[in-house]
Amino acid sequence: MRVEGQVVDDGGDVNGCLVIEHDRLAERRRIPELAAAHDEITATKRERNRAVIKRAIDRGELRADADPELVIDMYVSPVLYRFLVTDLPLDDKFASSVVDTVVRAFR
Repeated sequence: MRVEGQVVDDGGDVNGCLVIEHDRLAERRRIPELAAAHDEITATKRERNRAVIKRAIDRGELRADADPELVIDMYVSPVLYRFLVTDLPLDDKFASSVVDTVVRAFR
């Protein structure tokens, strides 16, 4: 596979490609100062989101076995991807689509 003039070894399938990309993104944990700054910035936001997800589970809106951390990751990640990587809009239509998709996945 080619990415911006580079040949990327993707392991021969989508799983391999996504695991390789995950490993690249996880490298920020290897820089202690960057990891600490990231943790400080995101801790409050994740706690607020975690509370919302736990209340939804308690009300039966989401499955009892839904992992709040995974739910958060699944609706935040598309926003971050669009913001950091693409020029696609971060509008209400996109937000509704992401939230609807994630909620359906965990009902």
